[in-house]
Amino acid sequence: SMAHLSADPTSPTMARPLVIGVMGGSFNPIHLGHVLLAMTVKQTKPVDKVVIVPVFKHFAKTDLLPFEDRVAMCRLAVKVEGVEISTVEQEIGESNAAMLRALRRQYPPGTVLQWVCGDDVFDWIDNIKGQEMLSELDGLIVQRRLHRAKEASEHSFFKSPLDEVKISKVTAEHGVHIDFMHGELPHFSSTIVRTSPKQWRSFLPQVVASYLDKRPYLLAQLLGESPVDACAHFSALTSDGTARSRVQSEVTPGLVKASQFDRDQLACCVSRCLSMAHSLQRERGRAALAMSIGDEESVQALAEAQQLTDDLFQDLPSAPEGEASDGALEAAAMMDELANVKRWLVRDREILQHHIQGRVHEEEQTDTGWLQSAALLRKFNARIDVIIDCCTQTLSTQVEGDPLSPHDSAEGPPEPMAERLLFSWQQWVKGKEAIGRERAFVCAGGRRASALVRSNFRIRRRLNEV
Repeated sequence: SMAHLSADPTSPTMARPLVIGVMGGSFNPIHLGHVLLAMTVKQTKPVDKVVIVPVFKHFAKTDLLPFEDRVAMCRLAVKVEGVEISTVEQEIGESNAAMLRALRRQYPPGTVLQWVCGDDVFDWIDNIKGQEMLSELDGLIVQRRLHRAKEASEHSFFKSPLDEVKISKVTAEHGVHIDFMHGELPHFSSTIVRTSPKQWRSFLPQVVASYLDKRPYLLAQLLGESPVDACAHFSALTSDGTARSRVQSEVTPGLVKASQFDRDQLACCVSRCLSMAHSLQRERGRAALAMSIGDEESVQALAEAQQLTDDLFQDLPSAPEGEASDGALEAAAMMDELANVKRWLVRDREILQHHIQGRVHEEEQTDTGWLQSAALLRKFNARIDVIIDCCTQTLSTQVEGDPLSPHDSAEGPPEPMAERLLFSWQQWVKGKEAIGRERAFVCAGGRRASALVRSNFRIRRRLNEV
């Protein structure tokens, strides 16, 4: 945050006046267009730095994502030297001219503030707030943007004509310099992101998309979906992310009916648990390769898999306080189980790391070494079973007595559709885990696995058991 820079005049960054490009906006969310504009200004204009200032409270936009989340996404998206994020609006509680005055106070006397914006700035710069802002600015850096033509094809764009009279008037009255950027940047906007439920990822930096994936309640607000739809949407698109069981009514006003809250919460928790099971399955396979091969590539792949698992432990919801519904208690029970997973995982990883460091060369792999590695991997099996059973139990309590879509059967009473779907899901998840165990066992044999299977009865018997 620019608000926390030192004001010490002896500091090298504070020793002389600076030229600051200021990018203000809602950043709801920050997209690739914002990032490219900030980087282009820093690289092509004579500025010392570009400061991105997310609005704290917008006088007209009441559906913004929480300020803290918008700031966090900005910081993730813009990790470029000379481009910074400021929370000055939160600290002063005001926007526009007041924000610019507060920002200027953070720099040495004589610092130049240049407002970085699109050419639509001329649509509002002559109103009262625009005039107040101009009185606090030394210049404008204006990007000539492409605008979509009304009642035309989706590929029809144009550059808005400039009102030379208005521009001359602004320059004369306030003494500001206007610097135009004529290079074309992609036609992205936060509105396009919010109105593209299937393509929204295409407009965002990957780190921002991942941030939203891990917070379905934010994605629900952004796209206008219910949180349970957002959880399902996220689960279908990625297996490396996480889902949050917290659905905040103050963040998603009007999206969730009270009767839906428990199911929405449970859907997010089940999604989190399934993501954890998948991540542990991946980590188990990478651990098998690291123990059997042990080269730099396999060890690095294991470290990356472990990091993905660790990311899922972030922001685990705590148990509800006081009296809570059955759904909230089920959700809390699942999260408690994941907390237990984190504790044993730390210890088991230490044992695995010791085994990897002391392993024999792959060409010297024996049936004993293979089985020892496989024994260490079996610890994953028990943990994954616990998570899957926890999900199954939670889903079972939700479908008991569900009257959805009964079908007629000559062999007995109608069977609810929900129960049949649950049974199909159980078969699928058990089959996926069985295949994962076989894959991990074979990987633990290394490149000599096939030769050992052919020559060793003990290995063949164990493989058949798996």
